[in-house]
Amino acid sequence: MILKMHQKTKTFIAIAAAATMCAVLNAKDAIAVHSFDKEMSESKQDEFSTMKSMLGKAMKEETSGVKIVFEKKLYELKHCPTDFAFINAEKIKNLEIDGNGATVVLDPANSFLRIQGCENITVKNFTITYSPSPFTQGVISDVNPSEGSFSLTIDKGYPLLPDDAKMREHYGEKCWQWGSVMDSKIRQRKRGVSDHYFIDRVEKTSAPDKFKIIVDKSYADRLKGVSNGDRFAMPVYYFKDNRKNNFTPNVAVGGSSNITVENITLYRNRNSMCFWIGENRGKVTMRGNNITWLPNSNDIIASWRDGYHCKSNETGPTIENCRCEGLLDDSINISTDTIMIKRVLDEKTLELTNPGFTVGDEMGLLYIDSAKWIDGIKVVEAKGNIVTLDTPVKNIKTGEKRPHTDKESTQVYNMKRVNKDFKIKDCFFGMQRRNAMLIRAFNGRIEGNTVEESSANGISLGNETGWFYEGPFPRNITIKENTFKNLWDPGVSLYSSTSANAPINVNFNIKILKNTFIKDSSSPYPPAIYVSKVRGAEIKNNIFKTSSEKILPPESAVKIYNSENIEVGQE
Repeated sequence: MILKMHQKTKTFIAIAAAATMCAVLNAKDAIAVHSFDKEMSESKQDEFSTMKSMLGKAMKEETSGVKIVFEKKLYELKHCPTDFAFINAEKIKNLEIDGNGATVVLDPANSFLRIQGCENITVKNFTITYSPSPFTQGVISDVNPSEGSFSLTIDKGYPLLPDDAKMREHYGEKCWQWGSVMDSKIRQRKRGVSDHYFIDRVEKTSAPDKFKIIVDKSYADRLKGVSNGDRFAMPVYYFKDNRKNNFTPNVAVGGSSNITVENITLYRNRNSMCFWIGENRGKVTMRGNNITWLPNSNDIIASWRDGYHCKSNETGPTIENCRCEGLLDDSINISTDTIMIKRVLDEKTLELTNPGFTVGDEMGLLYIDSAKWIDGIKVVEAKGNIVTLDTPVKNIKTGEKRPHTDKESTQVYNMKRVNKDFKIKDCFFGMQRRNAMLIRAFNGRIEGNTVEESSANGISLGNETGWFYEGPFPRNITIKENTFKNLWDPGVSLYSSTSANAPINVNFNIKILKNTFIKDSSSPYPPAIYVSKVRGAEIKNNIFKTSSEKILPPESAVKIYNSENIEVGQE
């Protein structure tokens, strides 16, 4: 086991003064403190059963709150087929779980934490990893673009690929997902080739550690430029659970308020988001967390999927002092699920593609074909997918969120769930495949962060339509005192995605102030800041320079297209 460097130590529980702890929980009574290891020893249960029992008792505790404390040691958990998440907190108030520096090793078929419908919960001070590895990696050979294939020899110590027929039987025809071609020398994807390849099938060869990878036919020509000796990383599944759970996040926080997850270090994340923050009612804080490569390993990735996927929250998350590197998807995505109008029943009554409104909610409409935004529409009745509005709506283009098919359909957003007042502060983003920050939200601050060596944008601000459907679009956001260094794409990309050759009809009010952009050459591409189809942005007092300290003028560092009211300069 690669984590034996974590030695068991004696338990040390430091209980803070009762008055201080009670102040945290806004109550007068003392906190009930429980030792996880003592409970497990006395109950003679395994870790999953012990935690389930302790959470059940926490719901009934008659004090002002409960604190569960772990020992600073290694916990190696066996696969649990009955309880998916190790810590599964549902409808609990006033709970703190302190890992005290513990390392928890999970089976890839389980996850670490689920918080649903809770209030005033803190989980902190854990290191999490998975064994066996949820992904595999190896060296590429026999590249054949005309056939759409290459051979993959799995690195020693990493999982072999399962049988193709068994994969299809268990997970369906689209079972293999996708992987990325990585540089032969550094932990970064390879330049000049596709950033991902969907896999059609896998064939065994005469060598037990060598497999033939056949990519989806639409990706065959993209193998040009892939060379023998390049590396490849892709997810692996173990048939222990259903497909749905394969995509369940390592940490999930939903429908909750006043939640803090801090000082969590994550290695070898399971094949889903590292952290999912969705449909929460109140504040969620992610502080001091690290997503990175397993120490003393040859891992070329840390996670196949997103870092923080933040979706449709009433209050936007606060993400501060966190580290993200080695990811094959966006480190942070803050957005709202798009809803479309399946049928117009009358000028005030709509059948939506999915429920998402209650009476009193405000609706926003984005007309993709004309780049028009309307909000302030009130929902006066909501029954499942059927909503009745206080105002007639016209010129609706119906749709069902089908990729490519509904790319001009009218988009619908619940204005209560646009992640207002989000904050990303003092975080570090290292080498990764996708955007460090992907923002489609309202009213936020991005301040004091550092992005280095990413193969995509530092910050991408814009909606998406035609393939994935996420929005609504960025508005009222300040980007201040961040550093962007040697990125493959712009440090900041600001845009709107519509079929009209014009900006959306409202003021975006984006402020890009006092940031530093450093690139490895004076070439105009990529620009430091890219703006397209935007109305209203202030780009001032930024520093643009090369790694050799050559100052670049704003006119060469900022590229603006089809936009209005964009101010660029120094004061």
